[in-house]
Amino acid sequence: MIEVVEIGCGPGNMFELVGKNKNISITAIDIDSKFLDVARSVANNNNLPIIIKSADIKNYKHNKPVNLFYSIGVHQHLPKIK
Repeated sequence: MIEVVEIGCGPGNMFELVGKNKNISITAIDIDSKFLDVARSVANNNNLPIIIKSADIKNYKHNKPVNLFYSIGVHQHLPKIK
């Protein structure tokens, strides 16, 4: 099983693309509760076994080794490092 974490899943736009692969275990995280509500609906409506969590990427710790972290459109929301 490939362990994947989507950082900043938003409304779950990528779920249908990645969530149907039976060899992938996906955990999706976001800090926005409204996005998480939409993401849960997308996963449930498409019968996708995606674990959806409220989490801040600044301190998120996954409970097992991860093969792949990915994010789409999150970097512009992060504070700039000085």
